[in-house]
Amino acid sequence: MYQNNVKEQFGGVVDLSLNADNLAEFVVVRAKLSAPPVTSEDFTVTIVDLNDSSYDTVVYREDLSSPLFGTDVVYGEPQLLNNGKAVRVQYPNTDAATISVEIVLGEV
Repeated sequence: MYQNNVKEQFGGVVDLSLNADNLAEFVVVRAKLSAPPVTSEDFTVTIVDLNDSSYDTVVYREDLSSPLFGTDVVYGEPQLLNNGKAVRVQYPNTDAATISVEIVLGEV
C-alpha cells in the first residue's frame, strides 16, 4: 500500500520533493520527457536529511542527453526513510522539455 506520492509536470527547471511523514520505503521515481534532451545535464535523485544537509545523499544521477537515453527515467532502489528524510528530484531542463515526474513512497 502506498503511503504517499506526488506528481507534477514541468516545462522548465525540475525541483520536486516528497517528505517521509513516518517510517517509509522509497519505492520509485518515474519521469517522462516530451523529447530527448540535447543539453548535457544531470537528472538527480537525492535522499535529503531535513535536519542536517551534510547527510544528503545522491542515490541516482544520469545525464539525460546520453545517446543511450530515451525519454523515460525510472529509478527504484528500495531504501528505508525515517521521519525527517525526503526524496528530491532535480533537473535543470535547459531544453525546456515538458517533464512529468512522480515520486512514490510506500508503507513499512
